[in-house]
Amino acid sequence: MMNKERLIETKSQEVGISPEAYMRIVKITVMSRASDIQDLEHLLAVRDFAKIHSIAHMLKGIFGNLRLTELFELSQEMDELAKKQEDLLRMKELSEKIRESFEMLKKEFEE
Repeated sequence: MMNKERLIETKSQEVGISPEAYMRIVKITVMSRASDIQDLEHLLAVRDFAKIHSIAHMLKGIFGNLRLTELFELSQEMDELAKKQEDLLRMKELSEKIRESFEMLKKEFEE
């Protein structure tokens, strides 16, 4: 696995911004999207597929723009399933994986 500095350097180049700007954007994203990640679990419990789709779609765009591949792919799958209102069990698994991956990202960028 890449160290944090190398990861930031690589991702910032892919996005086309400075490493400092990339790091700032990721930190802001982590702070501002944490509630959305938490909301997914509640929305799954009440089967609010429209809101799940809305949040997953937004997260997919954010994570894709930041080149956060794992979170992007998980959000993308969640978005597709919510749109079709299919496979609640898989969506619950995805929600857990998104939360875990997001928490790891949060820890990495809180330092």
